[in-house]
Amino acid sequence: AVPARRLVQAVGVLLNDLEIWQLSTITADVATGRASDGVEVMRLLYHFWHGTPVTLAIELPLTALRVDSLTTLIPGTAFYEREIYGMFGVVFEGHAGLRPLLLPDDWDEAPPMRRKGTGEQGGRGVTVQGSGGTGEQIGGRAQGTRHGDATDRVVVPIGPQHPLLKEPLSLQLVLEGERVVESAMRLGYVHRGIERLCQDRSYVQAIHLIERVCGICSHVHTTTYCRAVEALTGLEIPPRAAYLRALLCELERIHSHLLWLGVLARNIGYDTIFMYAWRDREIVLDVMEDLSGGRVSHAVNVIGGVRVDVEPSRRETILGQLDQLDTQVRQLLGVVEHERSLRARTRGIGVLTRKDARRYCVVGPVARASGLDIDLRRDDVQPPYERLNFAVPVHDAGDVWARTLVRVQEVVESVSLCRQLLDGLPDGPISVRAPRRMPLGEAVARSEAPRGEVVYYVRSDGSDHPARVKIRTPTMTNLITLPAQLKDIAMADVSVVLSGVDLCIACADR
Repeated sequence: AVPARRLVQAVGVLLNDLEIWQLSTITADVATGRASDGVEVMRLLYHFWHGTPVTLAIELPLTALRVDSLTTLIPGTAFYEREIYGMFGVVFEGHAGLRPLLLPDDWDEAPPMRRKGTGEQGGRGVTVQGSGGTGEQIGGRAQGTRHGDATDRVVVPIGPQHPLLKEPLSLQLVLEGERVVESAMRLGYVHRGIERLCQDRSYVQAIHLIERVCGICSHVHTTTYCRAVEALTGLEIPPRAAYLRALLCELERIHSHLLWLGVLARNIGYDTIFMYAWRDREIVLDVMEDLSGGRVSHAVNVIGGVRVDVEPSRRETILGQLDQLDTQVRQLLGVVEHERSLRARTRGIGVLTRKDARRYCVVGPVARASGLDIDLRRDDVQPPYERLNFAVPVHDAGDVWARTLVRVQEVVESVSLCRQLLDGLPDGPISVRAPRRMPLGEAVARSEAPRGEVVYYVRSDGSDHPARVKIRTPTMTNLITLPAQLKDIAMADVSVVLSGVDLCIACADR
């Protein structure tokens, strides 16, 4: 814990002296203060990670919810601070674009995460800057209008409903001719309040809710949540359960990357690669359905392990399917590496330098494509990955071409990991009994999801319901980089940039 007035100084020490630069997220929580004699305060937890987890905690009185912004030191905190501003009413002084991130424009009630009895007075509780909503306007001009003389700029809206977008996201692009010179975005169209809903459910019931954060990476979300809850009570799951969890995670990674490749190819007009990717993806979906009964939502995890097992006969069938998938994916990798048209459309597009990737705390394939060699499966060793052999593909071009190579090469590695997990599957039970009530405490769990680091913070007040669940998805971090990637590119390349990031808006909005 550090005094609120010394937050910026403490973060500076982490960045400059300890070289801990990866800020995973910021958690806000109304709870009993540790230094306030039982009085409820607003706690802000700054979760850092760079080989070693470090959390800075500050406490703010509910009558004075103001603290210095970190955006000047770490631009990647921008969305985290905006979310807390809207949901909890904390004002981050020095944040140039402070406005709610997820709330609708007409929200005029108390901050929704400030539960009753915590000092709320009704109404917003804070003065909203700018337009007061989640939208952004550029230069105060209306969308889709032309202004000035022959060299004028044009504002072009994309979304929230658009054929390019799988999910609702609103973008405003300012064009000079065919070049994008400025952009802004708006989130919150599919915000479901999952974090708040978890507080009204038991630890077990919350698993099924959390699985719906994202359809593509549903299993890794429940895996991370269960690991956080298990850490609260010191519960160790059986080795066989750890292997089965990892198996589904790797199958999910293959599925996500192949889906991404198909969407990228389709959006830029390469239907052949799209069809190859969809063909290979069907094999993965068949394996996951055979294991869990579901092609997308699997409901495999329980607190203390998993609910499904792999019988010897099924194991041999899956290994045969993996052999077929490995052959086809390696052929697909060869097509991608030697397809000159694909390279021409993606090379030099959406460039994110290594320096900017660090400043924005980028994660996952986007980070590895910018030269950041980070992967929690290797760096935050969790069973059973310490027993597995795999490479972490890293490229340093920072463009969509590099992200394509990283993801397709990761698919090859994940197929190998699935084989190793099945070959080394230990004997024994698949779960242990877990208590319904968790002891007082808090825990943070991290996992390497297909799009990058996913973070879960869980606090227990001793009941059978979590007192606070915080979810940080990788899309939330990678979204922050879009304005930098879209700047000074041709309008025709906007679809390439949006596809290259691999956005999951449902993940970001939760």
